[in-house]
Amino acid sequence: MSGTTETPLNFAAWIEAIAGMAGLKLEKLSQTLVAIRCHLNENRSQVVWVSPLGRDQFGNTIIGVSSSACKLGARGRHLSQKMANSLLRQNATLAHGAWAIQNIEGDDYLVMIDTQIAETMDTPEFAASVKAAAALADEMEQQLGQDNF
Repeated sequence: MSGTTETPLNFAAWIEAIAGMAGLKLEKLSQTLVAIRCHLNENRSQVVWVSPLGRDQFGNTIIGVSSSACKLGARGRHLSQKMANSLLRQNATLAHGAWAIQNIEGDDYLVMIDTQIAETMDTPEFAASVKAAAALADEMEQQLGQDNF
């Protein structure tokens, strides 16, 4: 993403308000990171993280809504070329989000991430983004035979 990492939006106040209107309970992890546990079917749940990613070239605050499907690398799984290609093909047809590799505290994770413009996003858009990230990451966990997140 081009742009700066400044976030003119008061993220803490904004996320509390929009999550509350969406009926989602959040856990504040820092001034710029929250976790939302989404309860899914079959007694499964999935954690979704929301944080500001910076601003785009037009000055809009971009937020990231992401959920991990698995840990990658030396202490996790390895993606085959076939699976990586399949994930990239899926990205072209997903209504919300895209598969990506995200480094979290020094470890790589396969995540479902959706980005949104915070200033123009309404409550139904936010709820849909959170629920889509959770559901898609959980489906991938099930395909991989795990339930870690």
